[in-house]
Amino acid sequence: KSLIAFQAKHYIVSKSFKLTSLKEFSFKFNSEDLIGLKADLIMGYEANLTNDSQKKVFQTLGLPVVMNKDMEEKGPLARAEWLVFIASFFNQETEAVRIFQSIEESYLSLKRDNLRRNKKKVIIGEIQSGEWVTCGGESDLAQLITDAGGELAHSRASAKTQKISLEEILLKKTNYDIWLTHNLWESEKERVETMKHDPRYRTLKAIRVYNNN
Repeated sequence: KSLIAFQAKHYIVSKSFKLTSLKEFSFKFNSEDLIGLKADLIMGYEANLTNDSQKKVFQTLGLPVVMNKDMEEKGPLARAEWLVFIASFFNQETEAVRIFQSIEESYLSLKRDNLRRNKKKVIIGEIQSGEWVTCGGESDLAQLITDAGGELAHSRASAKTQKISLEEILLKKTNYDIWLTHNLWESEKERVETMKHDPRYRTLKAIRVYNNN
């Protein structure tokens, strides 16, 4: 009940929150929105405070702001550990540490089990503007795939999004176990239609196709 507003609240999947009671907070906020919230604390990211004018708004209004940097962590466990930071505002650090230690133990156990299994070949991404766009080999997603027992295809030593020539992707004719797309397909029908309109996709051999939508 302590959460009163959120930016892009449709991304909240937890049933603990009643979305209709949460105010949608705009990325390009204004002072009236901030004052109207009457919040005891505003938690933000660097992306929200990229220019001096936005920072001056907070300073002028005297609103308490705390920066959250969990998204800058490269490892999934490091991101999870930020629950201890958030719990500190509710005097729940001890409980948060206990929960995190349980998460860490479970995660590392799964990771050890996955290392004993045959690795699954995983390809990430899609075609954008004539190139194949995928994640970097040092990204948090790449780390998750490795820990889950996958072998990331076309991995480059970078945490940034990578652009690879279609020739490099398609001419190798590799058979992948899993293709994790980064697009907005919301149904099998949309996937089939995309394949029809861009025949280059049909040369990509993947046993399973996953999409977070």
